[in-house]
Amino acid sequence: MFQPNLKGDRIYTAVLQGSPYQRGWQLGLKYGHEIVQQLRDFFWRMRFILRKKGSLEKRLLSTVERCLPYLPNELHEEIRGIVKACHAQGYTWLSELDLQKLIAGVDLLEAGCSFFAASNQATTNGQTIQMRILDYNLRLGVQNYPLVKICLPPRRSRDSIPFVSIGFLGLVGSLAGMNAAGVSISQIRGSLSDTATGEGTPMPVLMTKILSSCRTATQAKEMIQSAVRTNAMTYAISDCSHQPGWGYICFTAPQKFLEFEQGDNIASELILNQSQFYQKIPDVIYWGNRDGSANPKLFSLITSNYGFLDEETAIEIAAQVCAHNTIMSVLYFPERHALRVAFSPGKGKTADIRHGLNFDLVSLTGSAWLNYLN
Repeated sequence: MFQPNLKGDRIYTAVLQGSPYQRGWQLGLKYGHEIVQQLRDFFWRMRFILRKKGSLEKRLLSTVERCLPYLPNELHEEIRGIVKACHAQGYTWLSELDLQKLIAGVDLLEAGCSFFAASNQATTNGQTIQMRILDYNLRLGVQNYPLVKICLPPRRSRDSIPFVSIGFLGLVGSLAGMNAAGVSISQIRGSLSDTATGEGTPMPVLMTKILSSCRTATQAKEMIQSAVRTNAMTYAISDCSHQPGWGYICFTAPQKFLEFEQGDNIASELILNQSQFYQKIPDVIYWGNRDGSANPKLFSLITSNYGFLDEETAIEIAAQVCAHNTIMSVLYFPERHALRVAFSPGKGKTADIRHGLNFDLVSLTGSAWLNYLN
């Protein structure tokens, strides 16, 4: 299945059900050729982009070695399923290490990004809306392999939560996502000063663990806090409980963790210097660009629509805060079990959420998404 996007481009879409190995097998059978092509393109382009920064292969292998002890069994099983399915199609050279190196490579070139989440008094109907914008190096070409992956646990299983993972083919992990419990997550490359170790749980893996197991934003926040973290990252997490603790911003680094609830004033000298801006908004969390340089723009857009935020105004906000290198723009509507997604249609073209695609997760899963709630 694929959904048409701008000018004939497409978003690859997969509804997968079963154990992590079974879901990996299903994805590999469906898109094995595209996964292999993406891996070839990604590593070739990375070698070109990083040619003056030492051996790419050594860097990736070193990163994989440091994070390998922190990769959960579920991820190894999903990787194994993808590789076996690709072998069955003749791509016998593909190894589990190739997919592990892709996870390690994702963190190296991320750029600005922005997010916000709003609920209760901030939105028209009180429901939760969250945005995630991903800015990345367009020369890597990952926008040519966009993926919306809906993961359903085995039938009659009550242990795992159905979730949707947004990223690109070949990446076993999430760059954005939402689950059936109403938890949504967005992320920005962090600005906290700390030494990046590369040792720990990589960001896409941590986000998948949150989506598959956390039922509240508080649980997600606690999982981020307790994780061994590889790099500086800033996370926005929300749920649709409408209770205190429905939304958090978490500023993290390998040795640092700072949390702020919706409506808190962020005044830490570790995050903001005198030239930066952040003003609290009740029932809203937001952050624009890695260093907060887009905070004034986000603040103005949100406050000018405060109390009237809905899908239409969220689309306009997302469209206005996109950067020249935005490859992915996502809006989550957890109470409706829906999201809107746009990817960059090609080199030099930003992802425009105004031309995005709507995904109704109940319709796409034949109500299996709702079985978790019943």
